[in-house]
Amino acid sequence: MSSNPHTPADVAAAVERLAPAAWAEEWDNVGWLVRRDIVPDGPLRVILSLDPVDPEWARGAGFHVNVAHHPTPFRPLRGLDESTWAARAWAAGLNFIAAHTNLDVAPGGVNDALVEALGLEDARPMVPSPQARLVKFVTFVPPDHLESVRMACAAAGAGAIGNYNECSFASPGAGTFRPLPGSDPFTQTPVGDLERAEEARLEMIAPAHLQEAIVAAAKAAHPYEEMAFDVIPLSNLDPRVGMGRIGALPEPMPLDDFAAHVSRRLGTARISVSGPAKDVHTVAVMGGSGGKYFNGARAAHAYVTGEVGHHDAMDAAALGLCLIDAGHFATERPVLARLKSALGSALPNAEFSIADESDPLRRAAV
Repeated sequence: MSSNPHTPADVAAAVERLAPAAWAEEWDNVGWLVRRDIVPDGPLRVILSLDPVDPEWARGAGFHVNVAHHPTPFRPLRGLDESTWAARAWAAGLNFIAAHTNLDVAPGGVNDALVEALGLEDARPMVPSPQARLVKFVTFVPPDHLESVRMACAAAGAGAIGNYNECSFASPGAGTFRPLPGSDPFTQTPVGDLERAEEARLEMIAPAHLQEAIVAAAKAAHPYEEMAFDVIPLSNLDPRVGMGRIGALPEPMPLDDFAAHVSRRLGTARISVSGPAKDVHTVAVMGGSGGKYFNGARAAHAYVTGEVGHHDAMDAAALGLCLIDAGHFATERPVLARLKSALGSALPNAEFSIADESDPLRRAAV
């Protein structure tokens, strides 16, 4: 048995750090959906998949957790019987964790994996995610304690801006207070006396979903009995988080050559191509069912996604945009290797495997 065994709760927490549930669309169902929180006799074994795996097979093969991209249940259940996947997983003792639209928009998630698979450079989100709101955390701290409070807030997730972390701003000032009966001021000011204290105003940008953790970390590091602070909602969205990506090929390719490149890199022989024949340099991508989002890709020469509808292809062509439908499965599958690497680094005493899956809609004809 490992000296530091991991549990299903550790896996759920690691997935949450990579792809916070707060980033999921409102209609989605993500997180730890089937809970059997046990400590295994040996290393925790986790199987990663796009679709939920067969639960009886998974437990028989020694897996304790299935982390999948597609959730089940997806919508509220009207009833349960022996054919309901979640009920089968519960009965088999298999935990199930889903990371769906939150993994789509997350840095390092589905779309960044697709960017990497296609060899695109300088990629950025195609459509900002309104769920990835930012706040400004502000507190006031004695100058001698400024660094310890700043570091505590940074460790809790404050201060990340683009490719930088631990970003903050501090300005000097003075605060006043009058201790009331029952108080225990840091300055030991007598009850009833007005105190004027030198302080620094500390400001840090933070993801909205981490604000409670950041406030708690600041309070734990702050010397005052009562910490004054503000959490200010911002119009800013996290620029790293969003639907799809737009990047560039190292060198332009004719459309037919680019289509062949997509087929080869994604390991799928069946792709559909629409739009005018032209050289492709800038490329938009969106893993999964992204056909209806083609308007967000108008700044690119070509848009690679899955499940493109007939009329979406016609409308995109009228805009001069080439659409490549490489299928739902093929455009999402690359994320599993990234997920295995990230979770393996976070939980080194657990074992992670990628399920052997095939595209249910794109098997070769007999």
